[in-house]
Amino acid sequence: MKKTKSITQKTIIDQLVQKTYRELAQSQKPQAKSRVWKTSQGYKFLIPWSNAALLRILIRKVSSVLPRSEYRAKAQVDDAARSVLANIEEGWKRPTTSEYLQFLGYSQGSLEEVKGDVERFLQDEFLKSVPKSGLKDLGIDLGDWGLWIRDPLNSPKILSFPLKKNGAPRTDVRGTSHCPGGANIPYQKTNSSTGLHPWSSWYWDKGGGRNLKEIKGKDISYQQLIELINKTDWHLKRLVQSLEKKLNQDQKAYQTERARIKNKIR
Repeated sequence: MKKTKSITQKTIIDQLVQKTYRELAQSQKPQAKSRVWKTSQGYKFLIPWSNAALLRILIRKVSSVLPRSEYRAKAQVDDAARSVLANIEEGWKRPTTSEYLQFLGYSQGSLEEVKGDVERFLQDEFLKSVPKSGLKDLGIDLGDWGLWIRDPLNSPKILSFPLKKNGAPRTDVRGTSHCPGGANIPYQKTNSSTGLHPWSSWYWDKGGGRNLKEIKGKDISYQQLIELINKTDWHLKRLVQSLEKKLNQDQKAYQTERARIKNKIR
């Protein structure tokens, strides 16, 4: 009788141990630590996001000069450019790294769609080709743009990209500044004919910057859009690679913890 009771107790214990193993195997993975953000709009500090924000604006400028017969192409390329940006934003607030990576994948797909549309615009002669042209020919510096777009209403930067002459950068700064040679370069007040953003009170008296609002669709070349698309794509790939590395680290840590718990139960 005692022997039967002992066998029954051992069976129950074995069943409870097996149940614990099953529960551990089926337990949900913890949230990836990389999804813990200090600010809800932390994506604004990502280069892919700021580049995508600029790309959306430039694409809308180009699509606005398309003939009316191309209304479907306009709607599609505008939506694709917006999708590059919006998926970075939505993915940022997803609870897990794997979900974030999924939305970044959507952004990469939309970016490739935009690139295809840009190539078709060139083929259909809706977009001009200017060999060796770049974003700086539009007066656009991606670093300055990234700083401004984070908080345009409170940023010390202004929405006016400095042009360069003889290799010396022009910067829109209130008051005076020191040139590389050490001399003070006076800044003069702008007037309405300069086209600078109203927030800009001063600019270099030998030439002002160019406001993004001044740039028209006909001013933008195929090479300039491809430059921005390729740079955005490169930074997106780097972001994906870093998150994949983080995800692998989290999974290894999770597996190690599961193994530790099993060994402790045994």
